[in-house]
Amino acid sequence: MIGSISDPLALNAVNKRYNAGSRNEVHAVKDVTASIDAGEFVVILGPSGCGKSTLLRLVAGLETVTEGEIRLGHTVLNELEPARRDIAMVFQNYALYPHMSAFDNMAYSLRIAGLPRAEIAARVQKAAAALALSELLERRPGQLSGGQRQRVAMGRAIVREPRLFLFDEPLSNLDAKLRVQARLEIRRLHGQLGRTSLFVTHDQVEAMTLADRIIVMNEGRIEQIGTPDAVYARPATTFVAGFIGAPPMNLMNGRVEGEHLFLDGVALPLPMRPPRQGPIMMGLRAEAVRAGDTQWLFEAELVEHLGSQQHVHGRLHGQAFVISRSNDGPLVRPGDRLGLSFDPQAIHWFDAASGSRLSG
Repeated sequence: MIGSISDPLALNAVNKRYNAGSRNEVHAVKDVTASIDAGEFVVILGPSGCGKSTLLRLVAGLETVTEGEIRLGHTVLNELEPARRDIAMVFQNYALYPHMSAFDNMAYSLRIAGLPRAEIAARVQKAAAALALSELLERRPGQLSGGQRQRVAMGRAIVREPRLFLFDEPLSNLDAKLRVQARLEIRRLHGQLGRTSLFVTHDQVEAMTLADRIIVMNEGRIEQIGTPDAVYARPATTFVAGFIGAPPMNLMNGRVEGEHLFLDGVALPLPMRPPRQGPIMMGLRAEAVRAGDTQWLFEAELVEHLGSQQHVHGRLHGQAFVISRSNDGPLVRPGDRLGLSFDPQAIHWFDAASGSRLSG
């Protein structure tokens, strides 16, 4: 099990339509194309209703593909029954049998497959040791905490030694502390198992901490694929810029004339020449701005104190804006007015109509 060979996953122009051809047609997944390398941990991230769980269910075989192809290694999955795809899935609600012990829950699929009793016991014990469950194998789900039940569900997937792991928001039922612990366990296990994995979540912290690469989805389409650092530092669209980051990137609608950005009729000097003239959208991360003697005037309205930092919400020439400051310096209070400055390299430019990135 540990360190065995994994397989790449390819999604080629995958579409999913419900009620296809009818007046009530819903196009849930739209022309999704992506290649996941063998052994890679990829997180599908997006808001509720963006198609991420539907895409996972298409890979698992729980939904049928309307158009396109899903390939695992050299095997086309489209027409295969779920049981023949050699895929293990961990669900949000754990889906454990309440009348069975943790051992029996983990061993169930292996018994159905007809494996020898000794091999079943060896696989379950090995997975239980990796998940710190060895002392809990005789307990039933009702005798386990949420975090322990989640680990049993993961163990049930691990013992099958599948070609592909699928995770459908498995941490969403855990409290904040357990989610941190579970993230660490999942990442550690992936390092041990080395299996190709797809993990669905709406939580950007989970995506940023777990993923080798992130697929950001919106309204059934892929907005961007990249490493966590790349998606954060160079968002491809205003949707990604506004979804990734806490707080999300500040996005300001304005108009460029020469080397000035006009916001609500106020001409503000720019520290760099923008990529185009006319209507444009400018992005700045909250942590990229600092106080300075400039014409960029910010008025504080609400202050969030977050331990070592404070997030200050307010208006920048009539538009909503957030700045992030260290609590080591002078604190900002509602009603304060500040001049803001920023490094030219911190500016992101987007097309005002399409939302696509303009700057390099």
